[in-house]
Amino acid sequence: MLIQQCRVLLVGGSGGIGSAMAQALRSQGAYVVVVGRRWQNGVSANSVTADITLSNDRAMLLDVMRRESINVVVMAAGLSSFQPLEQMQNQEVDDVIRVNLIAPMQLSSEILPYLLAQTQAQLVFIGSVLGQMGLPGYAVYGASKWGLRGFAQALRREVYGSNLKVKYLSPRAT
Repeated sequence: MLIQQCRVLLVGGSGGIGSAMAQALRSQGAYVVVVGRRWQNGVSANSVTADITLSNDRAMLLDVMRRESINVVVMAAGLSSFQPLEQMQNQEVDDVIRVNLIAPMQLSSEILPYLLAQTQAQLVFIGSVLGQMGLPGYAVYGASKWGLRGFAQALRREVYGSNLKVKYLSPRAT
C-alpha cells in the first residue's frame, strides 16, 4: 500500500512518540486522525479525544474509522512505569497492563471485522525493545510489551491470507 493511500488512525498520538509519528506520516502524504487521552501540544485538526480502556470510547473510534474510511490503525498508546516491582502499587500494575496490553487487544477485537472488510488494511502495534528482554526496574512495563508482541504475532497468523497485514514494531530508543 502506498503511503498516499493510507488513512491512518493513530491511537496514542498525543504523546511524544505519537506526535512524531503523526507528523512523519502526514509529511509523507498519509491522512492521519490522531487519538489521545491528553494533549501536550493542544488538540489539532483531525484529532479525537478518547481513552481506549473505555468501551464507549472504543465504539466511538470504530464510528470514526467508518466515517473517515480508515485502512491503517497504529496502536501506539502506552503507559510507562519504570521502577522496581516492590515499589509499585497494585493499581499502577493494573493501569500499565490495561493500557499497554488489554485495551489494544480489546480495540483490535472490536475493529477487526471492519479492517478485514477493507480492500487493503494494516494494523501496527508499537511495542518496545523491553518486549524482547527483561531488565531490572522494567518488569511490569516489559511484561505488558512482551504480551503485546505475542498478541501481534498470534493475530498476524490468525489473519494470514487475508487483506489485513499485522505488524509489531519495537523501537530501541526514543
